[in-house]
Amino acid sequence: MPVYPLAWVPFSSPGPYPHMAKHDARIWERFLAHYAGYFQEAAYDIGLGGSETTDPHATPAERLGWRWNTAKRIDAAVRNPEEIWLCEIRRGAGTAAIGAVIAYGELSELDKWADRPIVLTIVTDRTDPDTRAVADRLEIQLVELPEPDIGDARPRGR
Repeated sequence: MPVYPLAWVPFSSPGPYPHMAKHDARIWERFLAHYAGYFQEAAYDIGLGGSETTDPHATPAERLGWRWNTAKRIDAAVRNPEEIWLCEIRRGAGTAAIGAVIAYGELSELDKWADRPIVLTIVTDRTDPDTRAVADRLEIQLVELPEPDIGDARPRGR
């Protein structure tokens, strides 16, 4: 089981997204808009794995805190009646994002929290052809949602 029980919220909830960097949150908000109606719920900052403290005098709360601090954390999971997408959200995703999402998938198998099939997913604003090829070969879903074009960013009057 995850370190703490999952707190599923409506998919359309406008944050907060615990421990998500601002640039990742912008990518995530584009994902929420793009997939509106496809998912019903989302969960954030899911702690899996983690180690046990070696302190024999640690209280149960300290043991739980130690496990939380050493856990691997999934940015987000979204679900509909058929599946759960386990999402690594990363600006400029490369092969490190692939490694992260694979590890989260394996830890999900060990912690046995999912009640339906898991789809490993990377959500990013951009990636490169090599990362795209490896993700495709490993059957990892790659969702690219680029920053919107805001036009000419030059200062006015020049």
